[in-house]
Amino acid sequence: MKTVFISRTANLKGPLRAFCAANQIQLIDQSLLTFKGVCPNEKPRETDVVFFTSPRSVRFYFSYFKYKNEFLATIGTSTANELQKLGLSVDFTGTTPSHPEVVAQELKVWLGERTVLFPQSHRSNRTMQKVLNPNQYLDLVVYETHLEPVKLVNKPNYLVLTSPSNAEAYMLSNKLENDQFVMSFGTTTSTYLEENGVKNLCLSEPTERAVVDALKKI
Repeated sequence: MKTVFISRTANLKGPLRAFCAANQIQLIDQSLLTFKGVCPNEKPRETDVVFFTSPRSVRFYFSYFKYKNEFLATIGTSTANELQKLGLSVDFTGTTPSHPEVVAQELKVWLGERTVLFPQSHRSNRTMQKVLNPNQYLDLVVYETHLEPVKLVNKPNYLVLTSPSNAEAYMLSNKLENDQFVMSFGTTTSTYLEENGVKNLCLSEPTERAVVDALKKI
């Protein structure tokens, strides 16, 4: 039996779990990370915009701060959905979360001269900030990302690595072999893997549907 490993929990009724069951493929879905909230020592200076890079950044930020009529911006629809669950409107949503460098350019144009706050992990890649004027933004660490490497008993045939941190954690305890097919969520993860000598397919979008579509073509 072939095996798919994905470094996140698959949806119970999602397309990946259904595809694997229908095709007699073992699915191992396990994040290799844990997260811990970090309460900021002081309230950040007010900005015009707050930009969220993940649903997790939304949850941690609003566990410490209240909404104060800032513009709200997100890297993609899943993060925007997290804000909408809180009853908040989203003013900017990136169209290509798998390509954060593209979203960064879109954000730069949309921001204009406005200032922006980035609630983030202490391991953030800070892709958005790289294209902005340093005087235009503030970084705010609201959670920590910790690696939790797991040694897999059997070598998966297919790997789906969903972030640079998950990729790093996987490689700390498992050797990547040439006969394994590696997929990545987003160009940041793909670049990290390539820099470590791992060939991979960067999926068109960071979704289970994209994983299934890729598996069908292998």
